[in-house]
Amino acid sequence: KVQQQEAREAVAAALSVKPDHIRHVLLNGGTAREYNKAFSKMAGVLSAALDAPGAEDLEGHMISMPPRDFGLFELVAQVRATLAMSLEVWDPELFSKICPGKDQDYGRRRFLDAYEAAVVRLGHGNVYAGFVAGLEPVTSLIEGMRALANIGVVPAVAVFHPDAGSKFARRTRPKTHDLLEIGREMSALYAQHGFRPLITGSGRNSLDTEAYNQQFT
Repeated sequence: KVQQQEAREAVAAALSVKPDHIRHVLLNGGTAREYNKAFSKMAGVLSAALDAPGAEDLEGHMISMPPRDFGLFELVAQVRATLAMSLEVWDPELFSKICPGKDQDYGRRRFLDAYEAAVVRLGHGNVYAGFVAGLEPVTSLIEGMRALANIGVVPAVAVFHPDAGSKFARRTRPKTHDLLEIGREMSALYAQHGFRPLITGSGRNSLDTEAYNQQFT
């Protein structure tokens, strides 16, 4: 309850200073092992933030691990927000190697089931699948984007960059021609399915806005 009140007050304060500059409320809470509890808590905070005075026209977005109880997707649907859940990697073998925690503790098959269940409650184009370009072959990533797009899930693709001190600090960045191929496929999927980015004009490590604006074609 304290966090909900703080979120409501923060949004109200921001709107009181620059009401014309704020269009979205995005909540990203990381990953907690108690998935149902964490998902419910985040949804409650987002609901409170969108309930702030003057926030009636703001768009709400939530980035979270999927819950184990798919009925909890209704909490996001009730506040008319969109939801992103990051699979990161489509290829099953690479998923288990690159995302061992998600693979072992939640499971790739359960992730895919969660996307289907979320679309049922939130609707076509309101559920996003986070991928990272550069972690798997382009053909594999495109296969995943197409498969999820066909059930109404929007592909959201960030570009891998090596961070000093990380496990992949020495990993090579993706090639420009690979990113262009991915971007062209995203553009086609966005146009075909009527998708739009999680936040238009934002996300500078992603390809989403450029794909939406057909800048890869």
